[in-house]
Amino acid sequence: MAPGPGRRQRAPRGAAPLSGPAGSPWAVAGEGGRARPLRVLAGDIGGTHARLVLAEVRGERVEPLHRAEAPSREHPDLATLLRRVLAEAPAAAREGLAAAALGLPGPVEGSPPRQRVRTTNLPWEVEAEALARALGLERVLLLNDLAAVAEALPALAEGDLAPLQAGRPEPQAPALVLGAGTGLGVAWRIPCGAAHRVLATEGGHAGFAPAGEEQRRLHAFLEAELGRVSWERVVSGPGLAALYRFLLHEHPGQGDPALLQAEDPPAAIAASSQPLAQRAVALFVALYGAVAGDLALAGLPRAGVYLAGGIAPKLLDRLRQGPFLEAFRGKGRMAPLLAQLPVQVILHPWPGLLGAALAAARALAEDPGPAA
Repeated sequence: MAPGPGRRQRAPRGAAPLSGPAGSPWAVAGEGGRARPLRVLAGDIGGTHARLVLAEVRGERVEPLHRAEAPSREHPDLATLLRRVLAEAPAAAREGLAAAALGLPGPVEGSPPRQRVRTTNLPWEVEAEALARALGLERVLLLNDLAAVAEALPALAEGDLAPLQAGRPEPQAPALVLGAGTGLGVAWRIPCGAAHRVLATEGGHAGFAPAGEEQRRLHAFLEAELGRVSWERVVSGPGLAALYRFLLHEHPGQGDPALLQAEDPPAAIAASSQPLAQRAVALFVALYGAVAGDLALAGLPRAGVYLAGGIAPKLLDRLRQGPFLEAFRGKGRMAPLLAQLPVQVILHPWPGLLGAALAAARALAEDPGPAA
C-alpha cells in the first residue's frame, strides 16, 4: 500500500491518529510547546445528511466525544440544525467548546473569520461570523466539503484506504481528492515547505469530455435536457441515474424504468442484477476513471489520487476491475505517467469530520482571540 502524505499507523481504539511531531502542521501546541486539549465541533454538511462530531483535539489525536446525524433539508438554515444537535448532546461533550469547522458543498468566499458559502445542493447561505454569534463560539471556520477530506489525508491509517493502483508515491508531492456523491467534489492538498495548503475547487463542474461513440451520444442526450453538461452530471449519484435513463432511451424495452422511481435510484441501480443497470454502473466506473485521469494531468498528484464520497466504497469491487484504470490511464502519450500515480479509495466512514476537527483546532491555536 502506498502511504498517504505523512500517514502513521492507527492509534489505539477510540482515537483517530494524526501524523507529525509536536510543532508540525498537524500538532496543536499549547504553552511551552506542549499539546493542550481543544474542544471543537466538526461538521460534514451534505445535501441530504449533516454529520457532526463534538471532539477533543489533543496534540496529534482527535477523540470523538459525541456524534450526531441530522437530515439537512428538514432545517431552514444551518444555525437551526446546529443548535438542535448541540442541545441534544451531553453537557460533558459541550463543555469548553470554543470553535467549529464545517465542510459544506459549495465554494467558500472570503477569508476567516469573514467567510460565507451559498450551498450548492441546499437553499442555505451561511456566514461564519453570524453562525459564531448564534452558537456562542469564538471561531467558526467554513470549508469546502472536499477540502475537509483533504485536511484529513495524513490522519488516515492503512486500514482506512483501499488501493486501486500502487504507483510510485512521493509523500511530499501534491495529492488529489475527488468524491462522487450528491455531486462531484474536487480538492488538492499542496505541500508548502514544512506545512501544507488545501485548495478547494469546483473541478466537478468542468465540461464533460466524451470519448467514443456511446459517450458522444450520451453527451448529446444530456445536452438536449440540460444545455451544458459537466462531469458532475455523469459522475455522481444523480449522474448514475442519468446514465441509466440514457441507456433506457438507447435500448427500449430492455431495462426496468421502475428503478428510477425507487426511494434511492442510484442505490437501486447499483444493486440491481438487471443487465442494463449493470451496464450503467460499468459506464459510471469508466467515466469516474476518465475524469480522475483528466484532473490528475492538471496537477500531477504524485502523493496520490484519493476517491472519497459514499459511492466509491460501495463500488470498490467494480473500481478494482479494468474499466476504471483503463480510463484513468487512457490519456494517449501520458498513459505511462498516469500509471505512476497511486490511486486509493478512502474507506474511513467520516474523513470530512476528521479533517474539519483538525482545521478547527489549528485555527483556534493560531489565533485564540474572539472573532472580530
